[in-house]
Amino acid sequence: MGCCDDKQQTADAGSAVSDKLTIALAGNPNCGKSALFNAFTGIRQRTGNWPGVTVDRKQGYFQLDSHTVTAYDLPGIYSLDASSIDEEVTRDYLLSRDADIIVNVVDAANLERNLYFTAQLLEMGVPLVVAVNMMDVARKRNIDIDTDTLSKDLGCPVIPIVATTGEGINALKQGILDVVSGKQAGGFRLAHDEVVEQAIAELMPMISNCTSARKETLHWMALKLLEDDGNVGSECTRDVHAAAGQWRTAIQERTGEDADIHIADSRFSHVHTLAQTIISQRGKVGKTITD
Repeated sequence: MGCCDDKQQTADAGSAVSDKLTIALAGNPNCGKSALFNAFTGIRQRTGNWPGVTVDRKQGYFQLDSHTVTAYDLPGIYSLDASSIDEEVTRDYLLSRDADIIVNVVDAANLERNLYFTAQLLEMGVPLVVAVNMMDVARKRNIDIDTDTLSKDLGCPVIPIVATTGEGINALKQGILDVVSGKQAGGFRLAHDEVVEQAIAELMPMISNCTSARKETLHWMALKLLEDDGNVGSECTRDVHAAAGQWRTAIQERTGEDADIHIADSRFSHVHTLAQTIISQRGKVGKTITD
């Protein structure tokens, strides 16, 4: 094949990229999601309800290079346990895979707490870009964040921003494009200890045989069955639930903790270690109103 043929193949590949893109903003309450949503969409937004519930559904539009983007501002939550309506709405939307990419908005001044939710998103396997918001507040508190190291550890773009002023918004948009185009990865999952990973590996093919779940969600479903999450596994057979129960017992015997507690502790430990690596604070800062 000559060089002209190679150029034509590249052009064909580029034209195959959809000109429509859907993104969703996810994060803890009070992390600045709405401010970022407004920065993206301006007045091109509308508010309704999520299907079947009274939770607000904020939807907006903006242009990103050749893409016409539909953006959703998901309810602010701390966990994907679906123990509240907001959590259920967010989890169901993430599982639908309707969004091409998730922008995980985190509060730079309370980063460790926010990263616990990030770990859960990565476990779900959704393509991710992390927007470290409120960098102005962090700077006022003399907090330095090594976003480059955080990006390497999470396996996805991590962009420092100030949504209210527009700082970093263009870089964030480029990060979104990089993941959508495949130029950069959209994150990788937290690895749990050996017994948990063994359990997941055994449960995944069993789940795939008895549910209509997407391949991308099998790992997450196996993990939630080990956590004995009652909102997951309604399509699974008794054999799957029995195997999950046996593995929960094995985890408890090997670690001395109930499986759900052990898995949560693993997340907290990973996030704490990561935060200690990437966050430094100059001088001594006393308690804040937020604390």
